[in-house]
Amino acid sequence: MEPETRNTSRNGARSAIKSFLHIENSREFLVFLLFFLAVFFFWYLMNLDEEQEQEYTFRLRLTDVPSDMIVTEPLPEYVTVSVRDKGEKILEYRVRKSFKQLNVDCGEYAGAGGHIMITGEALSDLLSGKFSASAKLESVKPDTLEAYVVKNAGRRLPITFVGEVEADKDHVVNAMTLYPDSVLVYAPAEVLDTLSCVRTLPQQLVGLSDTTTVLLELEKSSRGMLFKPSEAALGIQVTPFVKSSFVLPVRPYMFPYEYTLRTFPSKAEVSFMVSLQQLRSVSAEDFELVVNYIDLDEQSAGKAKLELVKQPKGIRSVKIEPAEVDYLLEKSMPLKRQNAPSDTTSSQGNGH
Repeated sequence: MEPETRNTSRNGARSAIKSFLHIENSREFLVFLLFFLAVFFFWYLMNLDEEQEQEYTFRLRLTDVPSDMIVTEPLPEYVTVSVRDKGEKILEYRVRKSFKQLNVDCGEYAGAGGHIMITGEALSDLLSGKFSASAKLESVKPDTLEAYVVKNAGRRLPITFVGEVEADKDHVVNAMTLYPDSVLVYAPAEVLDTLSCVRTLPQQLVGLSDTTTVLLELEKSSRGMLFKPSEAALGIQVTPFVKSSFVLPVRPYMFPYEYTLRTFPSKAEVSFMVSLQQLRSVSAEDFELVVNYIDLDEQSAGKAKLELVKQPKGIRSVKIEPAEVDYLLEKSMPLKRQNAPSDTTSSQGNGH
């Protein structure tokens, strides 16, 4: 801004103030304002000597953690304290810069197994250092501060998935992959020695129709456990079912050796649903279509039911067409044993 412009603005402001002060009502307003400020000042001074209640929030910080230890369960992030004290002290707390953070010395409060628990009188003593001797703690939330520190020597354990994974009726789950398949576990020694794996929280994944990845939380079987990484992912490969079929010969099954089976027709079509991934590996040799001798019924008027006694795993919706065939049993006649002709001995007398 140019000097001339500044001077013009100042002169304008002075003129406006002078004009305001020459107005009769404005003088009365100024007198009222001064009186109000004076009353407020005296009221404020009187209240500084009276007790007041105020709520303060402190950020918690765990200090002096040994270098060979690791924090597996931290303190709560904040603690809220309701305090009653003189007004002048309340004002002092508000302007004190270091007032908003509360340090907790690890070495002073850590107990057996690295468990830190501060409650009751110990918590009051810790907080009282932030206030004057005249202050009264009315309430503390939370009323218990807990944390865990353990030796910085974890164990790597495998992850075990817990739950159910199922595709819808038109798809199939081909593969599931956990990554990572193991995690580094930190915990109190008496807990860590009992673990053989880390389980996931139970999952119910049903009706899947597409390949997907699901984040999994890991189950903490005890307080003071820490996982690195803190979660795992389950990759689920889902593919659709397709229809396929083979024409197979009908074979006899469990028939006595003297019977010969003839069926009409001698072959039948087996259709089924199979995943795209499995389709490439399925062949007719994976099936065996038979007439079971045990299932033959004399009342069925020459009809025999077809069944599969061999089929690959993973296929579904299997259908045989036709489901029954006409059949004929031929019984072979046993060969008769021929006896060797008996020797004939003739006697010839002496003639005279």
